Amino acid sequence: LRQDDEGGNTAFGEVCPTPGFTRFTLEQAQAEADHWVRYGGEADDFRFIGSALGCIGSGIWKEPREKSVLPPIARMHQAEDGQESATIKRKIGTQSINEEIPIVLDWLSRLSAKQRVRLDANESLSRKQLMRWVKALHEEKRIEFIEQPTSRPDDEWLLRFAVESPVPLALDESISRMGGVKKLLFLEGSLFYVIKPSLFSDWTSILSLIEKKPDRVVLSTVYESPFGYEALIRLACRSMVSAGLERSFFRDNTYEFPEHHSFPLLSPSVTNLQIKQLWDVLQK
Repeated sequence: LRQDDEGGNTAFGEVCPTPGFTRFTLEQAQAEADHWVRYGGEADDFRFIGSALGCIGSGIWKEPREKSVLPPIARMHQAEDGQESATIKRKIGTQSINEEIPIVLDWLSRLSAKQRVRLDANESLSRKQLMRWVKALHEEKRIEFIEQPTSRPDDEWLLRFAVESPVPLALDESISRMGGVKKLLFLEGSLFYVIKPSLFSDWTSILSLIEKKPDRVVLSTVYESPFGYEALIRLACRSMVSAGLERSFFRDNTYEFPEHHSFPLLSPSVTNLQIKQLWDVLQK
């Protein structure tokens, strides 16, 4: 979506139907977008285009005078190159815990002391299994956090356990079922928050959370178009921790911005004029 105001300023927002995360069709989104174009409305007024409208109204499209250099991108662990990145994300909970813990501990022992590791359990652990992981890792300095270890029935328990856990924990998309981003502003403790902004309509609260806890908010992609990715980059510059912005598999796609594949990654990466020009090309 694109909005031009009377002052000549332009803002964009991405409608992002994402398999596994959202449940709506492009047709449903199109109907809401048509309604918004005709009658206007706020992000909370819509079910399917709320994130796009939240992005448009967030203020991130006001271009700063200087560009910011983002921290190095956190990358997924791959057997052949998983040790190259400063921050590595590895999935756990994919096999027997008795087998997996020794495998991960051995892998960690071969990493540089300067590297940071994020373990993502995708809600696959029970309470007892999480405590076994914490016991095994509590002296491991390279662990940045364990992401979303337990599932919905353990949400309240996880929030309490995170306060005392010697290994930092993180919430992911489950934030939406725990009261939304706004609730996180008032949570105490050492939790990290892994946020995919394209899944949330309350971009104002995301910005407030980053401002309040810049060392705790990790921004992550759901493989947006160049429009949504540029918005994500403009949010990521406000956080102090490495974001999950891996995009290399789009590198040679038509209409990709080369600046989105630069190293280091800058924010903003492209100007509003460049984005307008891409919009115009796609309209033809």
